Amino acid sequence: MFSLWDYWQSFHFLRPWALWLLLPALLLYVMALLQARLASRWGQIIKAEYLGILAVDSRHHSGLSPVLLMLLTCSLAVIVIAGPSWQLKANPLKQTQEAIYLVLQLNEQMQEDKQHLLTAKLKIRALLQANKNLPVALMVFSGSAHSVLPLSRDHQAINLYLADLTADLMPEDGYRPDLALQYVQDQLDVQRYPQSTVVVIGNNESFAETSQFSGFKKELLKIYWSYEAAGMPAFFAQLNFEALQMSLGDSDLSHFKWLLKKQQQSLAYGEEDDWQDAGYLLLWPLLILALLWFRRGMVLSWT
Repeated sequence: MFSLWDYWQSFHFLRPWALWLLLPALLLYVMALLQARLASRWGQIIKAEYLGILAVDSRHHSGLSPVLLMLLTCSLAVIVIAGPSWQLKANPLKQTQEAIYLVLQLNEQMQEDKQHLLTAKLKIRALLQANKNLPVALMVFSGSAHSVLPLSRDHQAINLYLADLTADLMPEDGYRPDLALQYVQDQLDVQRYPQSTVVVIGNNESFAETSQFSGFKKELLKIYWSYEAAGMPAFFAQLNFEALQMSLGDSDLSHFKWLLKKQQQSLAYGEEDDWQDAGYLLLWPLLILALLWFRRGMVLSWT
């Protein structure tokens, strides 16, 4: 689901210091223009038919002039050296640092709308299917919070328990997401999984209880996944949760994948080894520009 704008936001140079080399290239371009203008003054002394043989006036060269070709060649070479990049490398080691903590609202209000609860369960299963290699933990909350399964790669076990989850199993009805998030924070294994994602799935309800929950680390990705994500409760908005609108199709799953990728890019920004160097893609046009110097008349005169 990455658009051109998203790629542009991720675009950067791995070696930005190399862009300073554009200044010498621009200086050479100005010097070449001045030299070409100086050579044209010989027209006042030498006849035009002889001047065309003795001097190279790049301003009157048909097509691409040598002076402009020099500027294009040098500029493109500098960009290649600077290392443009906008995509992360596929790194299995980094993938082992990711984990997902699912928090499902399971109170009477969620139970009343069976379609919402059923859809939420189907979305969780689809999410597990799309992230087979990631460890996932499942927790539920109403007036209290409880762990269904701790962090594990056994997604079949999560699916097994998921089918039987109903509000009747909860010892106390209510809406206490703060208890659930505090429970998640106690279970977080940040050292082993620094790129963890916390996903809260449920319906919007007012939350007026006093809370001692201060929030997660900024590095964690936090997602509020609901049918009414646009009206996300203030409790989650204050904790900088990303709103994810639940849909009947797969658009929300695609957006979820995009959020994960965006989080990875923000964490990897500034780490040169994590990004693909796309400068090699410019080597072919650079080679074409270099071959143009073998054309007849492609000469720069500095004397």
